[in-house]
Amino acid sequence: MAETKKTFLVCDCEKSMPLDFPRLKEALGEHALAEATHLCRVQIEEFERIAAQGAPLVIGCTQEALLFLETLDEMETPPEAAFVNIRERAGWSVEAVQATPKIAALLAEAALDVPDARSVRMESEGVLLILGRDQVALDAAAQLADRRDHPGRRACRHRSLRLRRLRLLRQRLPDRRRRLRPAGARVHPDQAAHASGRLS
Repeated sequence: MAETKKTFLVCDCEKSMPLDFPRLKEALGEHALAEATHLCRVQIEEFERIAAQGAPLVIGCTQEALLFLETLDEMETPPEAAFVNIRERAGWSVEAVQATPKIAALLAEAALDVPDARSVRMESEGVLLILGRDQVALDAAAQLADRRDHPGRRACRHRSLRLRRLRLLRQRLPDRRRRLRPAGARVHPDQAAHASGRLS
């Protein structure tokens, strides 16, 4: 499937980014590149002029995305618009001068026509099986039991409650075993002397 030709609007943010526009234009191939230095304010009319041409837009700025979208909403037939963050991801860094390949890659990725992910609608009227281990699976079952409306909902809640009580009991048993001495166990002489001293 052939890619749709797009127009890239790339702004150097009042020359705060050392952009190499000729190399970026070469990297974009057949796509058009519009250079700007203050697109979101002084050059907003240039943005409107380019948008009126109807080609899909890729705007190299996410900071002012809301402003650009509001400007497009005022048009009768606004073009499609996508945004890519080249400033925080590459342009504003100590290695900004060497960041042209990364910026070009970010723009080229935004130029790809990626189809929307397909979704499948499902309606479950049966039993839900959760595969997992330990507490993670039990927590997931408890959360879903509160959302699903089925005859086994109450049974699931009761089973989850019993399992939690059983886990608490198992956690307490080792402490009890340490405190309780088995019948016939030997007592150390120091412990016996200490006990007899307390009784006297």
